[in-house]
Amino acid sequence: MSQENVFTPEIKTIVTRGCVVSAAIAIIPGVGVATNAFNQTVMIQQINTKLGISLTKGKVWSVVKRAGMALLATKALSFGASFIPFAGSAVSVTLEAASTYAVAYVYVDMMKSFAAKGTPAEQMTDEAFEKAVDAYMDEHEDMIKEAVESGKSFYKKNKDTVSDDEVERMKALVLAGAKEEEAASSAEQKARHCTNCGAVLPAGAKFCMECGTKCE
Repeated sequence: MSQENVFTPEIKTIVTRGCVVSAAIAIIPGVGVATNAFNQTVMIQQINTKLGISLTKGKVWSVVKRAGMALLATKALSFGASFIPFAGSAVSVTLEAASTYAVAYVYVDMMKSFAAKGTPAEQMTDEAFEKAVDAYMDEHEDMIKEAVESGKSFYKKNKDTVSDDEVERMKALVLAGAKEEEAASSAEQKARHCTNCGAVLPAGAKFCMECGTKCE
């Protein structure tokens, strides 16, 4: 299957960069799955710009999260292989890059599928979009596995087309962005929430600014 044909030259450049950054992140000690997921969201946002698609951050994240679930077996193999000296590290790096390729391939194909059915992603509610993504992933399990295999060869063939300076620049942006996301998520979890509507309550608030409920 020639999956690369789904990418225009501009999209191919974005995907190549995403794969190479995934590989660069994979060899950094202590960097977890969330960082590569952030890299994949950046890649999808860049793809959206080229395709003229405008999706909320929440919708983009739902695609990355659901794709990660579909690729769980590949991820588990990647982490398991990382404990094998030398060869394991190479396997882990390639699988992370291949997974990022698979996310890009699945995303582009999925957007085309939604548009062909007359339900562009931008017009769906968040709930409808998540259901559509789930249904697509369930229906295309074999294609996703094939995308990972294609991703391995794609990465090996194209990795040297991205300059070291570009890799370092993108890696720094992704690491910083992932750290900010983690901090924001942690702050959100620690914040007080309205018991009625769930809105975040400012420090010292006595009433919810959204629904007026008295704070406990």
